Amino acid sequence: MNEVIVIGSDHHNTLGVVESLGQAGLSPHVIIESSQPVSQCFVTKSKYCKGRGYTATCEQLVGVLHEHFDIGLPEKPVVIAANDRVASVLDNHLEELSAFLLMPGTGKQGELEYWMDKPNMSRLADEVGMNVPRTRIVKAGEIVDDFVFPCMTKSVSTLKGGKSNIRICPDKQSLNDFLSQQTLYSEVQVQQYIDKEFEFQLIGCSINSGEQIIIPGRTHIVRPRGYDNTFFLRYIEMDDSFNSVCAQAREFIRRTRYSGLFSIEFLRDKQGVDYFLEMNFRNDGNAVCVTASGTNLPYLWYLSKASGGDVKAELERSSFKPVTLTPLVNYFYNMAEGEVPFGEWLRNNAKTTQFTTYFKGDTAPFWYQLKKESRHLMSAVYHKLLG
Repeated sequence: MNEVIVIGSDHHNTLGVVESLGQAGLSPHVIIESSQPVSQCFVTKSKYCKGRGYTATCEQLVGVLHEHFDIGLPEKPVVIAANDRVASVLDNHLEELSAFLLMPGTGKQGELEYWMDKPNMSRLADEVGMNVPRTRIVKAGEIVDDFVFPCMTKSVSTLKGGKSNIRICPDKQSLNDFLSQQTLYSEVQVQQYIDKEFEFQLIGCSINSGEQIIIPGRTHIVRPRGYDNTFFLRYIEMDDSFNSVCAQAREFIRRTRYSGLFSIEFLRDKQGVDYFLEMNFRNDGNAVCVTASGTNLPYLWYLSKASGGDVKAELERSSFKPVTLTPLVNYFYNMAEGEVPFGEWLRNNAKTTQFTTYFKGDTAPFWYQLKKESRHLMSAVYHKLLG
């Protein structure tokens, strides 16, 4: 029987994969991309983890995989990536690691990192017929005189800044003020601001380079401000108004030749037009809502790679029910910072059917994380009062 290895940061994204596999009867090996001791990682508190797990920085990751899994196992372990940094490292060592692991990716070393570059994503999205917000890449120190306003700034690559430098700029002055203060990255993406009705994601699994693409439903996210989709959401079935964008998303994936877990992010504007934002070539942080709905995507990816795996039979057993998902810790901070009114926060928590870190029957990770966050909050309050 093939083992399974889950690699990601100490984050609810990684925990969601572990929980999904555990519900399918698998006990995954877990590698946390971190410099802290494994004993301090809340994900490894899950009862489904095989052993205590391991921690490794990105620079150490390949060595850890060799040390613990390049040992002549009868079947190659199946690998699942749960953050962009991990996906990039695996991609850049694809040929080496494929000798003893069953890997996600495009099958060509270095190609996944090419597609993780947002300008390359946007060009392909445009080629397959998606609407893409007008975009410009601005070098450090450059002054922007002509662009459509309002606009927003974003990282050029998911590997270089992630969502850390997102800003909404109403005019040329505010944009150039931000660009003059931004010294961390050599380039920034400036993109047309879309007046959104809501955000949504297509979360799924691509098998055999897009030969089979499983997208059971979509998320629906209405966030007052910000473009980080870690927020209270609904996971629901798609109506006919999503047929076109779903077909375009499938063609997008086929052209990248990607195999593995994924999500594609969109905005729908107030006129009903859908705009492509980006594709994540790894498990999505919200993907546990798909498992809760009735389709276990991490397990389907495992079955697609494992000896004797039967994807068809698992899909026949799958079902669909609507889910409301709350990222407990993040959503608390959203409320504390005034983005969500207290009453709305209470109501949404009360009607939540799936949390990102609290799983009934496997609560140890949640309580450990809550203890760490409580200490962090108390320390912050203490220093603020003294300061």
